[in-house]
Amino acid sequence: MSNEPEFREVVIARARNDEAFRRSLLGEAIELLLSGELEAAKILLGDIVCSSDDVETLAAEAGISVRSLRRMFRRESKRRAEPLLMVVAYLRRSLFAK
Repeated sequence: MSNEPEFREVVIARARNDEAFRRSLLGEAIELLLSGELEAAKILLGDIVCSSDDVETLAAEAGISVRSLRRMFRRESKRRAEPLLMVVAYLRRSLFAK
């Protein structure tokens, strides 16, 4: 039995309460994207999205529905990169603009 879902819930809970941790996750996700590790980056970005209070704004920024946004971060998702990159850009602006 894997501890992955339990660990993921711990990460999401910490991200909800710790902006510095969210920034760190985003930085790591960007590094993974630049290294060609799309699947690992999607996991981290999905954790940030799950911890976010403004999912509707994020979906609007990416030009997709909330449902599509949530599906984008599933492991089996084969979504185009453009919406994913729009999500990264929005998260970067919202977490580092302060």
